[in-house]
Amino acid sequence: NDPALGHHYYFTSSDVKSDDAVAKEYTAREGKAYVWYNVALTAPDQLRQRVAWALSQILITAENAAGGEEWTEVWAHYYDHFVRHAFGNYRDLLREVAYSPMMGKYLTYERNKAYRFEKTWPDENFAREIMQLFTVGLWQLHPNGTRRLDGQGRPIPTYDNDDIVAFARVWTGLSRQASRGNYDLPTSSYPNLLDPMFIKMLWKDLLPKTDLEGGYLGDGYPLCAELPAHHFLSKGARFRYTGRTSDEGAIFDTDAEGAFRGRFTPAAATSALHAALCGYDADLGHCSWPADVVLPS
Repeated sequence: NDPALGHHYYFTSSDVKSDDAVAKEYTAREGKAYVWYNVALTAPDQLRQRVAWALSQILITAENAAGGEEWTEVWAHYYDHFVRHAFGNYRDLLREVAYSPMMGKYLTYERNKAYRFEKTWPDENFAREIMQLFTVGLWQLHPNGTRRLDGQGRPIPTYDNDDIVAFARVWTGLSRQASRGNYDLPTSSYPNLLDPMFIKMLWKDLLPKTDLEGGYLGDGYPLCAELPAHHFLSKGARFRYTGRTSDEGAIFDTDAEGAFRGRFTPAAATSALHAALCGYDADLGHCSWPADVVLPS
C-alpha cells in the first residue's frame, strides 16, 4: 500500500499529513470497493471473476444492514466464497454462505434460538429468503423453466407460511466465533465477522422439521436407535478425580447449558465406566477413587 507506486487504498493513520500523498481523497468505507476494482479489472482469471460477480448478485448482503461499512477484509472474505466456488457446486457455496456471520447478521438468524429456550418463535427471515431468493423460488417449475399449474390453471407455490415456520426452526443455534486479532478490525472486542459461525446446541431446535415434499428433513437417514451397538468411550480417554466439588463442576452447575442438560451419572451396578473410575478395593470393601484413570479399552 505504497502511495508512491499508485496504491491509494485506505489505511488508518493518526497522522493527518498522510492524506497529502494520496492523489484523490476517499473515505474508509470505499476501501473494499477499490480492492474489488483492482482484482476485477486486472486478475488473469476473468471468467472466474465474472461468475463470482454474478453469484454475488444472488447471495447478497448489504453494508447498510450487515454493518462494517469501513471494513475491508470481512467483505473481501465474504466475496471470496463466490470466487472460490465459481466453477464448483452451488450447494457447497450455499453452505459456506449460510454459516457466514455476515449473512447471519444481514438476515438476522445469527443467535436464533429454539422456542424451548427463548419462549418466542425463531426468526423467519433467512428461512424465507433461502427459498425465495437463493434456491427454489416462489413457484414450482417444469424442467424447461415454465411454471407448473394446478387443475384450475393456477401456478403452484413452492412453499407456504407453514414451511417458513418449520424451516426457521432449522436455522437455530448459530452463533459467532469468539473475537480474535489478526484482521482489520480496530480492537479484538469487535464482533468476529470473519470466521464461520458454529452451532450452539443449547439454542438448537431438536424436534423434527417438515420438508417441502410432505416428509421430514433427514427422514432418509437411519435413527440412532437403528445403529448397531457400539462403544462411546475412547481407548486412552483420561479422567481426573477432583473431589466432590471442583471449580469446573461449580461453573458447569451454574452455566445455562449445564443447568439445562444436567450431570451425567454412570450406573454403579452396570456401567464399565463407573467400575473404572471406582477402582474397587477388595480389602477396603469400597471404591478407592483413583486420582487419574486412563481407559484401557
